[in-house]
Amino acid sequence: MPRLPIYILVQTSQSMRGKPIETVQKCVQRLLQELRGESATALAWMSVITYADEVAQIFPLTEVQDVMLPVLEVGGQADIDKALQKVAECAAQGQRRNYPPILWIFSNGVCFGGIENGLNALQMVEWGYIGVVCAGENPKISLLQQITKNTNPIENFDDCLKHFADYRWWWHPHVRDDWHADWGIYDPFSDTVTYDND
Repeated sequence: MPRLPIYILVQTSQSMRGKPIETVQKCVQRLLQELRGESATALAWMSVITYADEVAQIFPLTEVQDVMLPVLEVGGQADIDKALQKVAECAAQGQRRNYPPILWIFSNGVCFGGIENGLNALQMVEWGYIGVVCAGENPKISLLQQITKNTNPIENFDDCLKHFADYRWWWHPHVRDDWHADWGIYDPFSDTVTYDND
């Protein structure tokens, strides 16, 4: 059976210390609970990737029912460019066998260096959904919006989950078969839907 890969990319640099990382931890747990409550839970597999100076895949794709979220430790500087390249690499490896992957990014947008290579890598993957959640005080929203227009403050996480719920037709194969004809095409980078008659 094809899987629905869900990648959680979390910034764990020093600037996320304290309340930001604690809030992110709670939001990721909320997301996991939402996924476990879905009728298509058997399709959903999750992987968590963290980034600071280095990028680490905390665990590979795992059935959501078996996921045990670790306590996220912070330190170092943020290299989001390298992180985006890593998550794109992971997503591309199983793309032919699975449904288009989902990506959630939790970050304050602080970045040392450019993100062009990471953005190019993301564009090479057929994503089903991308959501960016801005954490911390004064997040660099403009940088994060270069990834996707679907970028929201963490205070609005409930709204993020509702928005995400609108695009869960991917999870049902019989619905996905009629995707282009009935639902249009969702672009996760611009956060828009287009239809054949547009």
